[in-house]
Amino acid sequence: MEEGKLQVQPNIKKIKLKDGIERDYIDTYEKLYWIVNKRFKEQKEKHPNAEPIINFARLIISLDDRLHPVPFWIGNLCGKIEGIINLGKESDLIPDKRGGISVKDQIQFEIKYKISFADSIIYLMQFWNTKFLKYVTFSGTKFLGLSYIQNSIFFEDVRFEKNDINQNVDNDYNLPVDICNIMFVGNTFKKTVTFSREDWKDARKICFTGNVYEGDVCFMHCSFFDYNKYYYDFSSSIFKGRVIVSSDLQLPSNERLYRNDYLNNYNLFSHINFFGSHFHKELNINNVMIGDICMRNCHFDDNVTISLNYYDTISKLDFSFSTIKSLLFIDSDSGGINGQPIKLSNEISFSNSLITKDAFILIRNINNEESIKRAGTLDFSYANILGTVTIQDSKLDRIKLDKSTLIGDINIENVETEYDSRESIAKIKNEYFQRNDIVNLLFYKAKEMKYYSEHLDFKYKFITNIFRWFTRNWFYNTIGICFLPILLLLSLLPIKSLEKVREYTLLYLNRISNSFGMSWGQGVLFTCVTAWLFFALINTWGVKSTPLFVWGWNGSESFGEVWKYYLHMFYLIDFKDKFNDIIKDGIIKHEGIKLNALGDTLFFVSKIFVSYGIYQTISAFRKYGK
Repeated sequence: MEEGKLQVQPNIKKIKLKDGIERDYIDTYEKLYWIVNKRFKEQKEKHPNAEPIINFARLIISLDDRLHPVPFWIGNLCGKIEGIINLGKESDLIPDKRGGISVKDQIQFEIKYKISFADSIIYLMQFWNTKFLKYVTFSGTKFLGLSYIQNSIFFEDVRFEKNDINQNVDNDYNLPVDICNIMFVGNTFKKTVTFSREDWKDARKICFTGNVYEGDVCFMHCSFFDYNKYYYDFSSSIFKGRVIVSSDLQLPSNERLYRNDYLNNYNLFSHINFFGSHFHKELNINNVMIGDICMRNCHFDDNVTISLNYYDTISKLDFSFSTIKSLLFIDSDSGGINGQPIKLSNEISFSNSLITKDAFILIRNINNEESIKRAGTLDFSYANILGTVTIQDSKLDRIKLDKSTLIGDINIENVETEYDSRESIAKIKNEYFQRNDIVNLLFYKAKEMKYYSEHLDFKYKFITNIFRWFTRNWFYNTIGICFLPILLLLSLLPIKSLEKVREYTLLYLNRISNSFGMSWGQGVLFTCVTAWLFFALINTWGVKSTPLFVWGWNGSESFGEVWKYYLHMFYLIDFKDKFNDIIKDGIIKHEGIKLNALGDTLFFVSKIFVSYGIYQTISAFRKYGK
């Protein structure tokens, strides 16, 4: 059949599927040539001045030679359909019984006009080494079988809309059903590529790797999710224009949608792999739920903005091994319900990344609500931070800075979190030290000492567990005071293997006496409790004669006498004499209670602890004046 020339009309069956669209069933190339040329001729007759369209819309293209499926191959369309041209020689094509392939890697074919595959069902589409000079649309297209568009150039816009990559074919007509795999590989897109209202649920079936996008790429109202946790592959691509992932669904300003209603009408952007891609311009992700997005080993030359809504969540964002050169912004959006947090359930990772000196990373409003527990991790381990990282108004399970290089700035403001290592805390502490920020410096210094005391490891694990048990909370800290004499005795022994016991004892005392210099109230409490503890011990086991008091309530007058003796514990100069004073008829007489050997020992130790408590209280009072 010659180009543009109509044969006698073949017998083409019309099929109306459940979606209500009537399609022509095409099972031979002759039928395909006839119907496309017929449509082309009708266009010219009705609209002679309009730009023609190669119209593959509303077709079921399932070519079959009775033995096996035949690919829908562009080489078989050259010279048969107007506007589809073979730029090479016929000898450059090697046909086979599956349709034919091109032996060249260079551009072989050219499509001169707009081309539409809207609402068609296409089996085994194979368009290789092709120049698409005009607009291309795959709107409502169902791809079945292995479909290739590879090593081609698209000079105008390309649109993918409501495409079905699953086997959702109405088999009442005994249509063939085949596993779908779409391969858009190694192509160049000169202008805008739009993915609109796509709902993909099987990542093993789709691949857009190694493409160059010179215009914008827009993902509008799309849901990408794979239950088997495979990735939709956009890896090793170059994005020279903007990349926009967005939905225009807005929450009411004065009320919230029910969560189920929201999820049923909203977008999920998950299991997307951009590994090794280069983003030359902006990446904007707005008003979508983020599942698992891999951006490992990527380059970001321009801004990255992730602005989400109240019901949006982030499971995992992986920027590890990437280079960030500009602003990277993760925050709740400014529209909808202002100030609502983003829910992070898993991790945002910048591990092993390079954050250049001109880069600025701002992350805020993560899990920042009273009803939300701390969750999620920010991972900057092994990263090279030359620019600025700011984390604000968030509740995180952990921040990791282990083995990172911090040359730039890091700001952590109003963040409730823990850290993965003492090294991470020390990096933040040193950052505030360089700025002479005394308030935050003292806070992170105390936090560093607390972490160090809680993670001090001993040779034997059961000993480590015992000491960590004492650091669980204030109640266990108080119980641990009873074991202080043992710790002190062990610390005095000149045995090298007890070095960590001495270290732990020092840290424990600093923790319970004034919370590493942060709490003067804890210092007062420590001083009073240790004074009372030694007073009670001396009274019980340290006297030779009648004790100063007996346990129980004997009236306020008796309590007052005991209280005065207890206050004598705070005298540091004539400490022992005051303790032994007995008052008779208003005259102080140095006679009465005598201490035994244990009493003298406890008396001596109590003087050390009370003096230490007073010093720690004063030290905490002066924490901002040091």
